[in-house]
Amino acid sequence: MRTRKVDKVTLWYCQDNDRVAMNTLTEDGEVVKIWLTCRILDRLVPHLAQCTSRSDVPCETSDTEAEPAANRKVLESDASPEVLVTAIHIAQSEQSTTLGFDDQSRSERYSLSLADRDMQKWRQALRDCFRRGGWSEAAWDFEYGFGGEVMSPSSFTIH
Repeated sequence: MRTRKVDKVTLWYCQDNDRVAMNTLTEDGEVVKIWLTCRILDRLVPHLAQCTSRSDVPCETSDTEAEPAANRKVLESDASPEVLVTAIHIAQSEQSTTLGFDDQSRSERYSLSLADRDMQKWRQALRDCFRRGGWSEAAWDFEYGFGGEVMSPSSFTIH
């Protein structure tokens, strides 16, 4: 499996597809649109609260910062490849939490490493996507201690 490092992301809800889209800028400069379904995100969310790490990857998720949004967002073009994620590999270490988004054929993994601050921003942006889509927020109960305890090893995959 080929792993491609993601340097920057823009996360948003796409009403036409009823999915979350993540426009990613890879380390080789290619923009790839990664599609995330409600089903796989419902399985991911309970684990996100445990993701505490440190890294330097910027996660651009808010339009409220001083820099103009057009300068920050990763924008796809008609030529941008699209990937439907069918599995997410989560690896945690003292330095980072890495989310590996696998395509349907399992031939490529898009790897996003996030620090604590960036993980918090990414979770908030993801929750905003749930709200925009009118999706159930029951999976988020784990984040606030209402859903029981989620025991996660340092490395695992969800499908």
